Amino acid sequence: MEYLIGLATNAAHPHLTEDDQLLQNALIDAGHKAIPVVWGDAEISWDAFDLVVIRSCWDYHLRLEAFTEWLMHLDAVGTKTANASSLLRWNSNKTYLKEIGDRGFDIVPTIWGDTLSRHSIKSLMKKKNWQQAVIKPVVSASAMATATVRLENVKEGIDYFSGLSPEDMMMQRFMPEIVSKGEWSLVFFNAESSHSIIKIPAAGDFRTQSELGASSKNAAPPPGLIHTAQKLLQSLPTPPTYARVDGLEVDGRFVLMELELIEPHLFLGMAEGAAKRFAEAILEQLS
Repeated sequence: MEYLIGLATNAAHPHLTEDDQLLQNALIDAGHKAIPVVWGDAEISWDAFDLVVIRSCWDYHLRLEAFTEWLMHLDAVGTKTANASSLLRWNSNKTYLKEIGDRGFDIVPTIWGDTLSRHSIKSLMKKKNWQQAVIKPVVSASAMATATVRLENVKEGIDYFSGLSPEDMMMQRFMPEIVSKGEWSLVFFNAESSHSIIKIPAAGDFRTQSELGASSKNAAPPPGLIHTAQKLLQSLPTPPTYARVDGLEVDGRFVLMELELIEPHLFLGMAEGAAKRFAEAILEQLS
C-alpha cells in the first residue's frame, strides 16, 4: 500500500530543509509519496493525507493560536499527525517540565511565573543561592527572548521583564555544565535510541543553537543518559514517533533541559541510517 505523507514545514522553507529532504527521500525509497506542505495553508486538502509529520514548523511559537487551530482542524477531518496532536499541544508550553519533574525526573531548577516578577528576581535568586539565572518565555523556540541575569546586576533582568506578563515567563538556574561539557541532544524514534549529538556553545555564549555559532558533533553520551531519557519517553501518556531529549550530564545524572516533540532539528545528516530509521518509525505508525 502506498501512503501519502505530508511533511509539514514553514513558509520560509517550502521545499523542506536539507535534513528533512533526507527523510523525504527515505520515505520515497520505501515506496511512498512524501511531499512538503506549509502548515496552516487553507488551500491544502488536509484530509487527503494518511499522515502529516510535523517537521520544520519553526514559526509555530510566533503563531501558537493559529498552530493550535490547525492541529484541531487536522483532528476534525481525521488526519493523523506525528507526533500526536495531543503531545504537540502539551509540548508547546514549557510548563510541561513541571509534570516531568513531578514524575521524578531531574529538570533544571526552575521558578515559574506564579511567583516570578521583575521585582522579585533578586530576592528569589538570593533565596535559591543562584549567582546566575536564565530567563525565558514559557512559549518560545530557538532561544527566542532568552537572557541571562547575574545576582550582582539584576537590573538587566528587570529591564528584560518590561512589557512581559510574569505568568508567561520562567527563570532557571544557570547550569555551568552547558559551557564546560556541552548539551546533549538524544534522538529517539518510537522510543528507541537512534543517535546522540553533543552541542557546544560558541565562546562567550551559553546558547547551543547552530545559528548562534554553536558547534555539534555525533558522540556517545556517558552511560545511563540514554536509559534515563528512554524511561522519560516511556512515561508519556502517548508514545512519540520522534523525540529529541536535550539535557546535561551533572554528577553522572541526566538533567533535562528540553523535551522537543514538535519541530526539532534531528541531525539526520550527522548519523548514518538516521533518515531511514525515522522513515521506518513513521511507517510503523501507519501500519
